[in-house]
Amino acid sequence: MIKENQKRLNNLAVLLDALVAVVSYLAAYLLVFRFQIFSALTGWALPVYSFRGYMSALLFLAPALLCTYWVMRLYMPKRVTQSAKEISGIVQANLIVLLVFSLILFLGKERLQHFSRPMLALFFVLNTVGDMLFRYSVRRVLRLFRRKGYNQKHVLLVGCSRAAFSYIDRIMENPVWGYKVRGILDDNTDWGYE
Repeated sequence: MIKENQKRLNNLAVLLDALVAVVSYLAAYLLVFRFQIFSALTGWALPVYSFRGYMSALLFLAPALLCTYWVMRLYMPKRVTQSAKEISGIVQANLIVLLVFSLILFLGKERLQHFSRPMLALFFVLNTVGDMLFRYSVRRVLRLFRRKGYNQKHVLLVGCSRAAFSYIDRIMENPVWGYKVRGILDDNTDWGYE
């Protein structure tokens, strides 16, 4: 049951990451071309590239981001993952995709060279921030559920040793992980020992 729930949560995370990518891309497009934020700030006129061309680029960017997130292990269970490590992974994955896509644009045909770099940069900033906010909110909701007793993993330790006690201490210090120690199995310890 726990593995099925984890699978569902991972599938939901992939779907929501794709949604964040699409919304970020459309927001960047609107800010750069409809509201002309870049032109207003710099005074430079951006070359016009077709809306269809930009949307076809999204068909490459969104799957590339999701695959890179998967390779960077951003869809692993997050019970004990530190927030800083997850943020670092998001930034690295977005930078990798940005660099690869920029290289494709640089080496591409003449029509690709008119693709708006400011729009691309704004997309990656919006996507990175959006993913960070999404994952932060998911982490907060899961911690709230764990404090209320939901989404718990019940642990039965085998062997009574210093390492087992150290592990129990770490679990007790970090209730947001969602682990509950139910007991210890050991041949050399009396029944009922705490």
